Amino acid sequence: MMKTWKWITLLYIFLLFSCTSDIDEFFTSKENLSQIIAHQGNWQWEGWKRNSIEALKSALEMGFYGSECDVRMTKDSVFVIEHDDDYYGIKISATNYIDITTQLIDDVHLATLNEFFDIITNTPQSSTKLILDLKHVDVNRLLTEIERRGLESKVEFFCTRTYMETLRARGYAHATWIYDPTVTPQEAAKAGIKGVSYQENFIQSNGRIMEDIKTYRLKANVWTVNNKEKIKAYIQKGFIVTSDRPIQR
Repeated sequence: MMKTWKWITLLYIFLLFSCTSDIDEFFTSKENLSQIIAHQGNWQWEGWKRNSIEALKSALEMGFYGSECDVRMTKDSVFVIEHDDDYYGIKISATNYIDITTQLIDDVHLATLNEFFDIITNTPQSSTKLILDLKHVDVNRLLTEIERRGLESKVEFFCTRTYMETLRARGYAHATWIYDPTVTPQEAAKAGIKGVSYQENFIQSNGRIMEDIKTYRLKANVWTVNNKEKIKAYIQKGFIVTSDRPIQR
């Protein structure tokens, strides 16, 4: 019996080593991974669909700072996970959720936010935040659902100016990242929000932006950075990096 367990243990170690030995050493560091946000989940590493349940689960297992997903509403006010309003030719905002599901082919699933919340609830050991990119939502209804499920400490938000004031008024400034370039670091700091999130091109063309971010003691996020060396460089500069390739060989 002992020999059997010995062989099982050795096999597990071998499989674990085989899966991780080709990962760039930088991406095996918990400290470094805690500065990375998996854009639409960790979909790229294992070939999952973007914004899918599988991509979220993979991100939670890796221990990134966060797993980002896009949130919008159906006609009957169901929160779903999808970047665009057009989903396989179906207009999400003009269609009830049940009608969307009946029109999709068998192997396509439009995940709901409640499904994502269930996964977060059932993975309490993960420190990874669920970061909701607010596309088209009723923010007050969304926050009420988060509070009903007791997930306030597990969720953060990416948003434009449109939703910033509502989040602040409901007490979520500390969990809000503003990605609207019209909002300056000074304005963001005055609103008391967590941080600013800028596209890489915007940061590169605004030399003073990092100085302003440091002056106002904000967190800084850059998106979407997929080049391995750039990811390393931004993290070393103090950025939290959003990437389609949050783990690389």
